[in-house]
Amino acid sequence: MNSGLSIFLTIWYTEYLNYEGGKFSKSKNRGVFGPAAKETGIPASVWRYYLLSTRPETADSMFSWADCVSWSAFYH
Repeated sequence: MNSGLSIFLTIWYTEYLNYEGGKFSKSKNRGVFGPAAKETGIPASVWRYYLLSTRPETADSMFSWADCVSWSAFYH
């Protein structure tokens, strides 16, 4: 089914997406990872929208649980 929308295969960015005041770190378990994201119950479409809307194009940006949850409540 083609709805006339394009699907992005690659998303380019030049800056960093940080996590609540610091850098994402897998070794320090600081961030949001696949299983934890799934367990939140936030739909994948909301995750995709939130991450795309906060992507760091011209300056560093910040992942915020409060913002993510508010987007989820609004769009869910």
